[in-house]
Amino acid sequence: MVNVLVVGASGRIGSAVVAACIDRGHSVTAYLRTPSKLEQSLREKVRVVQGDAKDKEALENAMEGQDAIVQAAVYGSNTPWGTSDSEVVVRAVVEAVKGRAAAGHKLRLWLLSGQVLMDLPHYPGWIEGDAVPIHPEHYANFKLLREEAKELDWSLLCPGKVDDEKPSGPIMYAVDTVPGWYTPGLVGKIPLIGPTLNVIYNWTKQKLTYASVGAFLADHLGPGGEMHQKRVCILEDWKKKE
Repeated sequence: MVNVLVVGASGRIGSAVVAACIDRGHSVTAYLRTPSKLEQSLREKVRVVQGDAKDKEALENAMEGQDAIVQAAVYGSNTPWGTSDSEVVVRAVVEAVKGRAAAGHKLRLWLLSGQVLMDLPHYPGWIEGDAVPIHPEHYANFKLLREEAKELDWSLLCPGKVDDEKPSGPIMYAVDTVPGWYTPGLVGKIPLIGPTLNVIYNWTKQKLTYASVGAFLADHLGPGGEMHQKRVCILEDWKKKE
């Protein structure tokens, strides 16, 4: 059993994490601004802490007695020019975890990011966001972690598009790159636009559900191991239906 604090527990990913953690017998603390937004059937099975995900002090207090933290609040904007509270929330969570660490309380930390951060297979030196520049906050959050959270056991979960359907197959994951990537054909080798076309083609083939995201996180709340301070991408292998 793991004591886990889920920040942003009422969101689609947050609630999926809560449900999966309950199913696995973990002790869950749901941290959210509006407790009533968490489904009642889940709310009855967890400890609820009402608070703002941007409040470092409140977060640090809520982390007392926890083993792991899942930051699922605020995903990010969908355009290169968009803005959100993602950077503020991530910094608050990281600073709170650092505060606990300074007091001798080490925590496992998962933060939600996006597939745009992953290394692009077959295009050395590219990340997916170089081909399709969306979710600008993710780049800043990754930079923050690399430069200011070197002492923490963190991982960035970097899913692509997630939907509400039933899982299409078993979960597959990769560290720093995208699993199950389709090799670019002739179109994918066109100068300048080839990587973008290859990314879009792969997006049409990829499947991932909130249930799988929740399950993956609930199953990986222990020490980071190979995922320590890494970007982690997950997808469903729909070719191997369970």
